[in-house]
Amino acid sequence: MKRMLLKQLKEMTRHDHEQIGLVVDIPSRVASLDSYRMLLARFYGFYAPLEETLAHVADLTAVVDDLEARYKLALLARDLLALGLSHDELIKLPRCQALPPLPNVAAALGCLYVTEGSTLGGQILVRQLQGALQLGPEHGLAFFYAYGPTTGSMWRRFGAQLEAYATTPEREAEVVAGTKATYRTMQEWIVNG
Repeated sequence: MKRMLLKQLKEMTRHDHEQIGLVVDIPSRVASLDSYRMLLARFYGFYAPLEETLAHVADLTAVVDDLEARYKLALLARDLLALGLSHDELIKLPRCQALPPLPNVAAALGCLYVTEGSTLGGQILVRQLQGALQLGPEHGLAFFYAYGPTTGSMWRRFGAQLEAYATTPEREAEVVAGTKATYRTMQEWIVNG
């Protein structure tokens, strides 16, 4: 088993990761409470159908046995409600129709690499937004706070799950394809809807 897959995956998708960072421009999307709320609404519209799709990937829970604990939709809903959206407005938020294709476990793991990596990066935003927008994990920052002090261990656990599954060149290639497709579709949805 290759123990270097996470490092290779990071390198092989570096351009995709950098591109989404440039195009989405998180700093401008968290500059005010209104723009932050709009960003969370876009994430909600992406995660709602994505998590439903992940729940139906055959055998994924055999590999990621804590999959439900990794879902973020409830955290996004809690944030949006705390920031003033009503339940009716939440239900009516637009949903992404052009999700990344997730035909198998490997592609789903590539998708989770993006969402779990975002959770890891979200810890930096938490520190920034607590002061700038006067938010906290219980009021508007649940999504980015996510696992809180266990974020690092959750990332390592996911990495181990990914490494244990992607033991062939074919599976590795499918993980990379799933990662790239998720970066592309997430970027397109957040920027253009």
